Amino acid sequence: MKQIPAPLWKRFLAYIIDILIIGLFIETSFIGISKMAFGDFSEKSFSEALKLSLTPQNYYLLAVIGISIAILSLLYWSILEYKLGQSIGKMIFRIYTVSEKKKLTFLQALIRNAAKTSSLLLILDALALFRYPYYKRFTEKWSQTQVIQKI
Repeated sequence: MKQIPAPLWKRFLAYIIDILIIGLFIETSFIGISKMAFGDFSEKSFSEALKLSLTPQNYYLLAVIGISIAILSLLYWSILEYKLGQSIGKMIFRIYTVSEKKKLTFLQALIRNAAKTSSLLLILDALALFRYPYYKRFTEKWSQTQVIQKI
């Protein structure tokens, strides 16, 4: 079976599906913690909710929640790609993450997915899609991986 670089549209839609899954399972699990700490913001005006969330102890909790979500998201992509060569979104579009060397390592999966923990990092990382041949992000170049489809 021949391997070719996966089209950008498949990669983008697979990413959207993965973000929805992460939002559904990972981020919603922190809603209960947030309600316990801050109360139910739905009953407050935006300015009241903002004042409550910006207290020093609440700021610390928000930082812990944000970092936890970033780590769990990174693990979602890295573990699935390391073990299966695909995230759930990639499975739907039948595209795969492969190493340019031998077998994909967990470190390669971590490096290639590190930018997905921050919107700003991901945007900067994605700028490389138009610079490198075969639509590679900077983190894919550094990790020596690529996303392919089999034809």
